[in-house]
Amino acid sequence: MKGAKGDCLFFDNGVMINKTKFDTEKNCQARIKVLLSIGACSQDTVAYKCKECKFWHLGKPRFKTLYGV
Repeated sequence: MKGAKGDCLFFDNGVMINKTKFDTEKNCQARIKVLLSIGACSQDTVAYKCKECKFWHLGKPRFKTLYGV
């Protein structure tokens, strides 16, 4: 994946979440576009900058609220 920089690990309500880190919002949005085209993610998937690792992730809108900058 273009711009992938490893993984970020955090917990959401006791559930371990392992998210791929992207170096730019553009690369993260490109990945969302690919996943949407093959039906591998939901239409409400968003890109957000993580307040912990400072890289970009894709995920549920509530993750943007809870874990985004």
